[in-house]
Amino acid sequence: MQKKWMILTLIIIIAVVIIGVALSALAQDNQATQPVVAIEPPAGGTNTSSREIFTALAVGDSIFEPESWLAGAQELADRTIATWASESLGGTSLAEYLHFDGGYDQAAIVAEWFNNDWFTSAFSDFSSWTPQGACATGSTTLYEFTLVQNNANYVLRYWVKLVSPNRILAFQMLFPEEQAALLEQYAQRYDPALYNCP
Repeated sequence: MQKKWMILTLIIIIAVVIIGVALSALAQDNQATQPVVAIEPPAGGTNTSSREIFTALAVGDSIFEPESWLAGAQELADRTIATWASESLGGTSLAEYLHFDGGYDQAAIVAEWFNNDWFTSAFSDFSSWTPQGACATGSTTLYEFTLVQNNANYVLRYWVKLVSPNRILAFQMLFPEEQAALLEQYAQRYDPALYNCP
């Protein structure tokens, strides 16, 4: 009886191996006949496709070195998000293309939306946050903050830019307080005309 079970088990193992080899060969043949489609961002960092995710990621192209910063992106109904994080530098950054498909009042939107309630929600992961300044040039407003989380101090710059009648770019950079000089450098890369408030 044991001999029959051993033979049956051996037959099953051989059958599984043969089926596995056949499926693998079939998959390789299928891959060879299927065209490979690479998704590439548009040349020059401009969005010529309908995927706003490339536009969001392009914000960091001239700012963050790929070897030091990991990038990610996500599309949501009300916003398109790109993130960058550098473990070695301790910095993080977030770009949000906020969708106002019905338009917005350009004269009032910054004061109405980017107020105490907005920042309380945006900084809800921190135990405290303190505004340090705000300034504006043209269609861009910059806010500066200090934040505390787990007894560690951070510095943050938060830009709000009216980019079109139905899109606003909210872009922030966060570094540990002891890396404030790095924040200054990266902020200058993002907006040389408005990288800090005097």
